[in-house]
Amino acid sequence: YLEKCFVFLDDKLERFPTRDWATQAAYTPGQTWAAPGIDRNDVNPRPLNPHTPSKGLIGCFSEDESMILANAFEPYQELFQGVITCIHSDFRIGGLDPGQTKKIRGKLYIVPADVDALLERYHRDFPEQSHRQASLDGENEDTPWNEMEQFFVAPAEYQAQLGDYRSLLTFDTVGKNPVETAEDWKLRREEIRDYWQAVMGRWPDLLEQPRIRYLTEEHVESFTRHTVEVEVAKDKFVGPLYLLIPDGPGPFPAVIVTWYNSADSAGLTEEQLGTRDFGIQLARRGFVALCLGATNGVDVRRPDHYDSMQPLTYLAYTAANSCNLLANMPQVRADRIGIIGHSYGGKWAMFASCLYDKFACAVWSDPGIVWKEQDRNANYWEPWYLGNDFDLPADQQRPPGVVTSDNPRTGAYRNLIAEHHNLHELHALMAPRPFLVSGGEQDRPDHWIALNHTVELNKLLGYTGRVGMTMRDGHSPTAESNRQAYSFLEHFLKPNSR
Repeated sequence: YLEKCFVFLDDKLERFPTRDWATQAAYTPGQTWAAPGIDRNDVNPRPLNPHTPSKGLIGCFSEDESMILANAFEPYQELFQGVITCIHSDFRIGGLDPGQTKKIRGKLYIVPADVDALLERYHRDFPEQSHRQASLDGENEDTPWNEMEQFFVAPAEYQAQLGDYRSLLTFDTVGKNPVETAEDWKLRREEIRDYWQAVMGRWPDLLEQPRIRYLTEEHVESFTRHTVEVEVAKDKFVGPLYLLIPDGPGPFPAVIVTWYNSADSAGLTEEQLGTRDFGIQLARRGFVALCLGATNGVDVRRPDHYDSMQPLTYLAYTAANSCNLLANMPQVRADRIGIIGHSYGGKWAMFASCLYDKFACAVWSDPGIVWKEQDRNANYWEPWYLGNDFDLPADQQRPPGVVTSDNPRTGAYRNLIAEHHNLHELHALMAPRPFLVSGGEQDRPDHWIALNHTVELNKLLGYTGRVGMTMRDGHSPTAESNRQAYSFLEHFLKPNSR
């Protein structure tokens, strides 16, 4: 039956015996192919083929070549061919803790002998294997930096436009004097930061040595995925979260990923693969990735969790403590920690990076970088962002929805609008640290008018090319917008590799 069987090597179907057929092992005959990233000492003790399958699919043709029988699992450990008539994919559990549950998916295909149709079905059933192989094959190469430079210059129609935003280069106090030197900016910067901290609620002292609890670990591809609990505020642990650490001695640059949950970012949610799986994509690129999610102590819809701070600045505080956690790890370059987030996570990443200087750079994916009350998704006015009214219990906060005369502004957001402040003031706190706005539905090219204020400030400080914005159609990240984001992080957090 052997010559009826097949696997895929280098993305091509190869019948048995394949090239470099192994014959030596403790237990013969037969053949084993270890999956990508699997310890080759941890597979079936039959002859181990030196090649790694490009697909987790093994099968055979019927005697008359009219039908195919094939098998696949995710996650999988190995592809296996045994004596008599025995071929199968072997699923991988990777260990279980008491009470832990893992989901494993498998398919048995009995289909007409149309290989292209089989592969189309396989890619539909197991999209994560396709994304993984694309990364391993280099198909997900990031945008070259010489193609990224265009995104750090405002479109011609918006260059030098400043709009009616409050000037960054004029003191609000001190006689409203102009900011003319870098020393002046230090004072003006502190004035801006102090105002925003006061109106949103001041942070408690940061944790110098935040604690981390390691729960489980699993080696995946070229990194280890740790399940952890992290101390994000004094004695407040959140988890389970996922911490991804690349293979090798390190230390590595690191990125905090902010999103609704940690599993999506860590590549554990099928429907988010290729769009919001920032953590696993960065781990594949040699970054330590801590995937923060809104669980337990960072659930912004739970007022008892964030004391007298507006929820969004509390989230920023948790990310700052998480940055300190990473900086204390021997596997991490403490001076090369960035942050990335999309939508809700983009707001979180923006406030965290602007308010905490230890973030070396940041990517904000379509958060809404200015107030925009006609856009219901740029909803900074909601109680779970900046609109919490601390004089009212949770069940009496403003109802969700856009600002109207019947549903007015509340909380810090009300004060910020009344006093004519906007988010460009926060952007300025990044200077001269670089940041990239990955724009989509919420952030359009006209938002360069706000970004120009930080561009102007950077020129005063002697820097150019520190403020960028890419553009896509729609809110969700795309393969292209993600490649651009990863290129930005590679450029500024791995300067020796460019």
